[in-house]
Amino acid sequence: MFCKRLAIWLPITLVSCTVVTGVIGWSLHPGPNGARLYTDWGDVAYNTLLAFTGDGSYMRDPQANSWIKATRFLGFLTTFYAIFAVLAVLFGAKLARFLAGFRRNHAVMVGASRYMLRQHVRGGKVTIFDTAENLATLPEDATWPRVVKIAITAHEELPKLHAVGKPGQVLFGASEPMQNLNHAHIWLRQRADSARPSIMLRLEDKSLARAPDLLFPDLRQAEIVSESECLARTLVSVMAPSRQAILRGQRAVHVLLIGMGSNNLALSEELALRTNHPSLGRLHLTILDRNAAVAKRRMLSERPDLLSPDFSETGPKITFLEADALHLGHSEHDDALIAAEEALGFTAIVISTGTDAASSAIAMRLRQFQQHYQRLRAPIFMRMRNSDTIAPPADWHSHDAIIRFGGTGGQAHDLALETLYEARAKALHDSWRNNDRSAQNDPAQVWENLSAAQRRPNYRAAMFAFETLYAAGCVPPLQARPTQLILHPEVGNHLLGSPKDLRILAELEHERWNTERRLEGFRTAPLNAENTRLRDNEKRLHPSLVPFDALSHHEQDKDRNNVELTLKLASNAYSAATAASAWRKSLRIGLTGSLKSHSATKTDIAHILRAYLAHKPQARDYSLEILTPNAPGYDRDAARALADAWQAIVARPAHIICFNVAGLSVVDGCATQADLGASTALTAATVHPTGHALSVYSFQPLGCSNAELAQDSATYVQLVAQLQCHIMSLADEMIFDLNGGAHTNQARDLWLRTRKRESLEHRLQ
Repeated sequence: MFCKRLAIWLPITLVSCTVVTGVIGWSLHPGPNGARLYTDWGDVAYNTLLAFTGDGSYMRDPQANSWIKATRFLGFLTTFYAIFAVLAVLFGAKLARFLAGFRRNHAVMVGASRYMLRQHVRGGKVTIFDTAENLATLPEDATWPRVVKIAITAHEELPKLHAVGKPGQVLFGASEPMQNLNHAHIWLRQRADSARPSIMLRLEDKSLARAPDLLFPDLRQAEIVSESECLARTLVSVMAPSRQAILRGQRAVHVLLIGMGSNNLALSEELALRTNHPSLGRLHLTILDRNAAVAKRRMLSERPDLLSPDFSETGPKITFLEADALHLGHSEHDDALIAAEEALGFTAIVISTGTDAASSAIAMRLRQFQQHYQRLRAPIFMRMRNSDTIAPPADWHSHDAIIRFGGTGGQAHDLALETLYEARAKALHDSWRNNDRSAQNDPAQVWENLSAAQRRPNYRAAMFAFETLYAAGCVPPLQARPTQLILHPEVGNHLLGSPKDLRILAELEHERWNTERRLEGFRTAPLNAENTRLRDNEKRLHPSLVPFDALSHHEQDKDRNNVELTLKLASNAYSAATAASAWRKSLRIGLTGSLKSHSATKTDIAHILRAYLAHKPQARDYSLEILTPNAPGYDRDAARALADAWQAIVARPAHIICFNVAGLSVVDGCATQADLGASTALTAATVHPTGHALSVYSFQPLGCSNAELAQDSATYVQLVAQLQCHIMSLADEMIFDLNGGAHTNQARDLWLRTRKRESLEHRLQ
């Protein structure tokens, strides 16, 4: 941007200065008798303009004043600049291409891609070849100071890549996958006798990305990247759908996908790989598209194993609905969508269409549908290409707004997640290789020598480490996107020393592996005459595609070893410098009480927490999650008091998780009607300034408005009782209001019967 501005303003400045100094100089130029030589302004202007031609009058006049001398210099400089600019316009592209041949250790990109430039270019020097139209789509960015753009015609032969110096990296970033494959093949053919740099291919078509070496064997070791897959794993990592489903009280993850482009196709696969959890059933996907038949055919073409009959019992349950999302509320297809939500509430809604304008319009229509019909109650994630980050904001669950994601990356957290993804995949492969005698001395099994197809299982398994930690009861650092795999060592040592926990996590890892293998087209090997199952890679048959309990001890140990590797790597990464980024064991404390505030609540809560930490000192290293109905009175006061006491004692903020059975106007109105006063609600505006994190979940019945709940007190009381049961099912410990009345006492008795232990206020007061 600076260079463009300089190119515009420099000639304007030179011409202006030349004219000004020339006019002043010639108007003051003395004649032979000492009087002004030129009294006519036309003569002054004429002599001034002669400065641009290098006229001899500027050289011969011995009485030229300093203004004229300055004009002479500026005129010459302006003329030289003009000649240079003309030559640059006529021969600039050839000159740029010629100079590119002398660059060293730079990245060459064929096909302009802002995503590739921000996420995958290593080093500061980049040479980009593409048409002028595509190059214009790359905005100027201060983070790309050494980019050279070379325009080529659309029908021009691939630029003479053998004459672009000695690049350290070559990227093929066009949106068309076959174009990238062809260009990469030509590159390798041109550089057959030269040192070959690393090659990276952007392939958004999964059918081609599976094994590009089937088309071009020389691309066997090329690195395959996909913007849609990057978006999918980033979104799933930040969204944490399994955790969200559990907090929302759902029996399984259920995601509504609007649009069946490459992004939602990749997201479908990522969700299938990363929503296994011991407490949840199989994934449900509802896909809404204007042409459901075309959407289904595309999934069958690019990701057929998601719809494979062999995967129908254990894989995701996928439903295609045909409707235009812009017409929700005015469409005959609304009933089918509402029925899908009635069967299992949506965990999240993801919109990804061809343009930002279409995605925005659909998102706005969905918000209106939510507000007018009290339906589709789930967070809305909207793909926006003009966003400055791939990942959604870290605090997305603290507000009720539409959540943007899916920009072109380049932010620190985006790059950190991709770095973790690469390192994690390599670590998994190296661990397997070190434990396999036949692979240890085989050069073909070195990570750098693997084909894209051989690397893919490791990449698919890479990010499941997050789900492993969630299943172990751990949570990432507050108010931050999970981009690092760092685990507090006390938690890691506890898990590594617990056979029960390791078995649960190993079984979860095996379910993940089963899903990954089935998505690669593998089926369970049948029993033969000897009552054994034999592996057959050609026919895609594997003997281990069975439940965990049916595996041999040796095969079970493989899954256990993968879990132990994850825990050890994460624990070893912990240090004083990385403590703030560490995952910690979650400590969930539920609160429930009366609508009346008590002046002693803050003191009582602080006393209970200190007594609990004295009794269980290892809990100081945990991450506190406070579960509250967000009702006025004790619930809000105790939640604030507990969060503040925790921060004062352990010097870390707490995470307040609010569950609302109705709008704040309804719950506050109940306290007002009972003349119990009111307290400030727990919202992002009131919680975040204190340093604590906040998540808000709605437990309001589908289709039920606040006005209806305000008029139906019996339903409201029943909902509060159900919410108390849900909080107790999630909590590790409970604190009940000692002055809570009959409803609180009933909840305390239920806790005692189901958990077989007293709540904290009885044990520690």
